[in-house]
Amino acid sequence: MFQLKKRLLDLLLLNGEPPEEDLRLVRWSKIVSLAKDLLFVVERLEPGLSLSRGRLLAQMHLPRLRLAAARLQLGRAPKEEFLEEARAAIADMKLAYRCLEDFGEQKDEDSSAIF
Repeated sequence: MFQLKKRLLDLLLLNGEPPEEDLRLVRWSKIVSLAKDLLFVVERLEPGLSLSRGRLLAQMHLPRLRLAAARLQLGRAPKEEFLEEARAAIADMKLAYRCLEDFGEQKDEDSSAIF
């Protein structure tokens, strides 16, 4: 199941953005959901700063922010919720950078490849 979710996340990240707003929201939601599921497993298998954790956090960063911004614009979330999500995404990206830095990953490398 883990491998299947990992491959699905890879496919979602490789495909371009759909033109319809609703499809973009679904895509971003699915990316964030899959990444969180995978992070749950990775945190148990590789506790601490790991390459897998860093990559997942980096892959989830932009879709997470885009989803929060879209929900704010559509009136589905209050500003406070958006700000909290943005703070959490920034903290996760800092952690991702530390994870990737520890393993010699370059921050400008393609983050669409996982593991």
